Amino acid sequence: MLNISIKLDGLEAFKNKLDPARTQKILARALDKTAQQGKVAIQKEIRRIYNLKLKDLSEQVGVHAKPSELEVVIYTQGKRTPLIQFDARQQGVKYNRQAGTVRRGGRFRGASTGGVSVEIIRGQRKVIKGAFITSVGTGQHIGVFKRVGNKRLPIREKVTIGSPQMFGSHNVMDAARRRIAEQWPGNIAHEINRAGKGK
Repeated sequence: MLNISIKLDGLEAFKNKLDPARTQKILARALDKTAQQGKVAIQKEIRRIYNLKLKDLSEQVGVHAKPSELEVVIYTQGKRTPLIQFDARQQGVKYNRQAGTVRRGGRFRGASTGGVSVEIIRGQRKVIKGAFITSVGTGQHIGVFKRVGNKRLPIREKVTIGSPQMFGSHNVMDAARRRIAEQWPGNIAHEINRAGKGK
């Protein structure tokens, strides 16, 4: 698991004006909103670089606000990413990820001598020679596989960089920090104003 922890400044000047009984509620609201905006910025920057669907990424990125410490923690956890998630294509094979089917010539088949092409970095498609798309187990899991050795079995699923490594790049970290710094003043001011109105 990898996380980014950001300390938020500028609140001390407001605290003297706040009702102590409401302070924690105000902080929790403002921090949670800021954390969610930071998460969106991280997902947007990762997807600007990597060819991932938002659904696949959002399941691996979470947020945690710490009102007592005036801190936002955005974290990611997960294993390496299956290549099937990077728009995997195989010559002569039509793969419907939503339906979970792989078909060629009207029959369910996985292997092909043409290999599988994937686009991990946006705009950079490459071919994994000897790879093929197929299902394993009960047919519910579909992935990009290669044979281990020259025999038909065993086969091994191909994976690549995981979300913690994507998350840890300087571009992604900087995007999160900028977004949080931009949004925090407005969010805390909004919540203070909201509390002043009895909400």
